[in-house]
Amino acid sequence: MRSWSSLTPEQRQAAREQYKNMNKLPARQKEEVRQKWMEYQQLPTETKRELASKPPPGNTRAAPPRPCAPAPPVTPSPPPQQGPTPASVPPR
Repeated sequence: MRSWSSLTPEQRQAAREQYKNMNKLPARQKEEVRQKWMEYQQLPTETKRELASKPPPGNTRAAPPRPCAPAPPVTPSPPPQQGPTPASVPPR
């Protein structure tokens, strides 16, 4: 539980999504993932550190959303032109 509490909210969300996706996999793929995990567990600590310092071999997650450009400033438009008012029209 300590390892979970030391994760950032973003890391926790990623872990939840991975868990949810893992449960959706067919049984054969689940077994492949378990086998790879067991192989990883057998690696020496130094090799694990080296692997942890490198980015994953494939993009397994969607790219984070790019920040949007700021919206242009809003400039007020001039009031609409109105026709002459009765007071400004000279009498006939």
